[in-house]
Amino acid sequence: MGNFKSRFTKIKGTSEVRRLPRLGKIRLGIKAISKKTGNEYPKETSYFICPDEVKEVYRDKFPNGEITSLDVMFPINDPEVVFPQAYKYYGQTRGLKCIGNGETATRFSEDKSSIEEIECPCELLEQKKCQRRAHLLIILPKVNMGGIYQIDIGSFHSIVDINSGIDYVRALSQEILGIDRFALIPLVLKREPIETHFEGGKQTHYTLHLYSTLNAEQWNRIKSDFRIISPDERIALPPVEDINPAFDEGATVVEVEEEAKDTKEPQPQKPKNQKFSAKLPDEANQYLTVSEIAQWEKWNADVEEKLTYAEDEIMHRKHIIMSFGEMRPKLLAIIREIRKDSIKYNWEKFKKEILLNAVWKELNEKDSVKEINEWKIKEGK
Repeated sequence: MGNFKSRFTKIKGTSEVRRLPRLGKIRLGIKAISKKTGNEYPKETSYFICPDEVKEVYRDKFPNGEITSLDVMFPINDPEVVFPQAYKYYGQTRGLKCIGNGETATRFSEDKSSIEEIECPCELLEQKKCQRRAHLLIILPKVNMGGIYQIDIGSFHSIVDINSGIDYVRALSQEILGIDRFALIPLVLKREPIETHFEGGKQTHYTLHLYSTLNAEQWNRIKSDFRIISPDERIALPPVEDINPAFDEGATVVEVEEEAKDTKEPQPQKPKNQKFSAKLPDEANQYLTVSEIAQWEKWNADVEEKLTYAEDEIMHRKHIIMSFGEMRPKLLAIIREIRKDSIKYNWEKFKKEILLNAVWKELNEKDSVKEINEWKIKEGK
C-alpha cells in the first residue's frame, strides 16, 4: 500500500512549471481630484510612479523620488508574453468587455452569456470608448530578481518605441552572439518628452524608450558565458492584471486646485494653405470654383501633414536616428523634393479630374447616350 502512494509524486505539465510572482505595478501618472468639483481624472507625470522599495534603491540618483530612468531586464524571450498589446474596451465595469487586434475582436454579449467575434476596430474606437493598451512585464535587477513589475501603457509612441527597442536588441544579439535573444540582457527604460500635434495644437507627453547601454566589451563578456542569457523557458509569468484604468485602486491620488485644462498650446494664425496658395498656377482660375479651390487646399494640406510628420520622426525619434545615422540628411532632402514636386503633381492630377468632370457634365446635359458611351470607353470608365 505504501508503494501505491509513493509511486506518483509529480504531474506532467504542471509540477515542472515555475511562475514568477508579480511584485508590484509601476504607473505613468496619477489620479487627480479637483478640490473645487471633486471630479477625478488621470494626469500624466514626467516620471515613473514607483513602489516604495523601488524609490529606496534609486534614492541616491533621484532623491525627490521622481524616477525617470530604470534598469530593466525581460524574464523570458517571448515578446508576446512580456509585452502583450491589443485594442480593449472596458465599458463602465472593472473587467474587460472586448479585445481585438485591429482586424478581429472577441466581445462579450450584453448579458455576458456568450462571446461573439466582430470586425476590429469598430465605432467604439472613434467614440474613444475603446483604447489601445499594452502591458510591459519587466524585472528590476537592482531591486529584486525574484519577480516582475507591470507597467500599463496606452501611448502609440511608447508602444512603437518599446517594440523598436526589443527588435534592435534582438538584432544586436543575433549579430554579436549568434542567437535571437533579448531576455536577461541589461537594458534601460526611460521617460522622455516628445512633442506631438493634435487638432492644430502642440502637446508634450513623456513616452517610454527602451535602450541597450552595453558597449562592445560588455557584449563580448555576455558572449563568453551563455548561461547568463539562457533562462529556463519553462518559467511562467503571472497573468496580466487587466482592469479598467478608472478602477485602478492602487493609483496615487492627489488633490489639485483646478481640473485638467486643455494642454494644447495656441498656434499662431496663418493664411490657410500658406505653403501652396502662393504657387497655385495662374490657370487655376480658369478651372476652379470656390468650392474646388477649397478642395484643392484640403488635398495639399493632407500631403503637408504627412510630410511634416515624417520630418519630425526623422529629426527626433531615437530609434530612427540610430538606424539611419548619416542617411538622415538624405531622407530630409527627399522629403523637401516631394513637397516641391507634390504641388505640380497634385495640380496636374486635380486639373484632369476637374476637366473630366466638366466633360461628363456636358455630355449628360446633351443627353447623348452614344457620346457618353464613347467617352466612357475612351477614358476607361
